[in-house]
Parts: sequence; structure tokens; C-alpha cells
Amino acid sequence: MPSRTNCFPRKKGFLSACTGCAVAVVLLAAVPAVAQESNRNQVRANVASGGWNVVWGVTITEAEYAKASISISSGSYAAYFDGLLQRNIDKFRANARGVAASAMSDAIKQSFKGRGTMVRLGRIGVKAGVAKYSRWMIFGSNNSKFIGSRWAKKFPLPSEYQPYVAFRLF
Repeated sequence: MPSRTNCFPRKKGFLSACTGCAVAVVLLAAVPAVAQESNRNQVRANVASGGWNVVWGVTITEAEYAKASISISSGSYAAYFDGLLQRNIDKFRANARGVAASAMSDAIKQSFKGRGTMVRLGRIGVKAGVAKYSRWMIFGSNNSKFIGSRWAKKFPLPSEYQPYVAFRLF
């Protein structure tokens, strides 16, 4: 019968039984911490500054990059981009209720053509654009007891993009 290593006391060999657990604790303490960070909150705050009410579209991540690559290589890219556009329009409509659909659609098209310039519809200002989020992975440790020093290293990750439409009363 195979022996079990645990830290529950037995009549004999308690110290030797705990050796495996102690090694596991030391190894886990020595593993560096990994975290993912981005500037998403800062970018969103910049877009909303000045009193803009922002409606965010679908975030374009690595998964969307992969879908786009597959659709381009398979020749079905038009269907993919039509679907992506429709998902964003649906998300904008669901989050911006009460705004006339045709007026909103025209203003959004004008603003995107002007690369994010503001368009006025009477007393309502509309701006649309694509926010870019820079991302990075941080590897590091602040556990000087087992490592001997504190360190951290940032590695860039692919950027994420998210379309938006913002409204403001004048």
C-alpha cells in the first residue's frame, strides 16, 4: 500500500510526514506573482471627461483577432466584419435607449468618418471613436524571505480596442 504524506499527527513519524508539506509551502512561496494590467480605466475616463455619456461597444480582444484572421484566410471576411458591426450596433442601441435611431445612426456615421470629431444634433453633441487599451503582463515577486530580492518585469500584450459613442447636452 502506498504511503500518504500528510500533516496529521500519527503515533510515529509526524516530522517526516510533514516534510512533503513543508517543501510544497516553500515552493509555492517562491513562485513569482503574475498579474495583467491595462490603462482601460484611464482611457475611459478621458473619453468621458467633459460631461460625455459614453456607450461602449464590443471589446476587440485576441479572440476577435483570431476570428478576423480565420475569416480573412477563409475568404469570409465580409461576413465576419458585418457581424462585428451588427453586434456593436445592437450593443449601442441596447445601451442608448431614448435616442432616435435614425438620428443616432447618422451622427455616428458622421463622427466615425471624421475620426472621432463631435457632431451636433440641435442641443445634443455626438462623438464616436475607437478606444485603444494598452495591456501588459507583470511577472514579479515581493517576497524577499524566499527569493532574496524584490523584482518585477513588464511584458507587453496585444492592445485591445473598443468602439464607443458618446452623447452630451449643450
